[in-house]
Amino acid sequence: MATDLRKRTVEYLEAMGMPVESSHHEVAPSQHEIDLRYADALTMADNIMTYRLTVKEAAHEFDVYATFMPKPVAGVDGSGMHTHMSLFEGDRNAFFDPTDEFHLSKTARAFIAGVLRHARELTLVTNQWVNSYKRLVPGYEAPVYICWARRNRSALVRVPMYKPGKEGATRIEFRSPDPACNPYLAFASMLGAGLAGIENEYENGGLPASSRCRRTCSKPSWRRSGPSCCGRRWAITSSNT
Repeated sequence: MATDLRKRTVEYLEAMGMPVESSHHEVAPSQHEIDLRYADALTMADNIMTYRLTVKEAAHEFDVYATFMPKPVAGVDGSGMHTHMSLFEGDRNAFFDPTDEFHLSKTARAFIAGVLRHARELTLVTNQWVNSYKRLVPGYEAPVYICWARRNRSALVRVPMYKPGKEGATRIEFRSPDPACNPYLAFASMLGAGLAGIENEYENGGLPASSRCRRTCSKPSWRRSGPSCCGRRWAITSSNT
């Protein structure tokens, strides 16, 4: 039934003009992930609101209930809304630099630094329920350290590995938001923090954290085209687990 429900949901979403990148069963029991194709921030926020209603309506057809609680079941992985962000200047991905060790431009590093520096403020918007903080604990692939990394999923920000010929896909993944948040406020806050990093030339330390996270990162106190901003265009993708 789970596969049929997920397939029905994807069919509904695509029939309404929302392309789906992928869908699959996740780690926890009865937990599913549907990844929406990138769009500008406002369009993606609209899509997420429609997505939530579509999921619930499709579940109702199968006589089951769909919840977007961040941590509906104790002892298993919670549900996040991992958000991927990139910045374009015309058709060029402003986050990509072929000469950098990690293929990240100065703009990308400053954006990451902005998100990390303002992590506490962002958390008020991206994780607004008491239940949200039951998800942001060690051991369940949820972010618990304010740092960035390539593979370490305990980091607040993850930078997907570079693939040759895929320069346009260079992006960052902000891992703390959960599916209960207000996407309009969440995206505006995330982009605002990143822009602050760029405009104020924040430093982020250069090297990513891996297994060093526990020693070098601070713990939080608690997880292509579109409208222009300063001549730049944001692309956002979202995965709802």
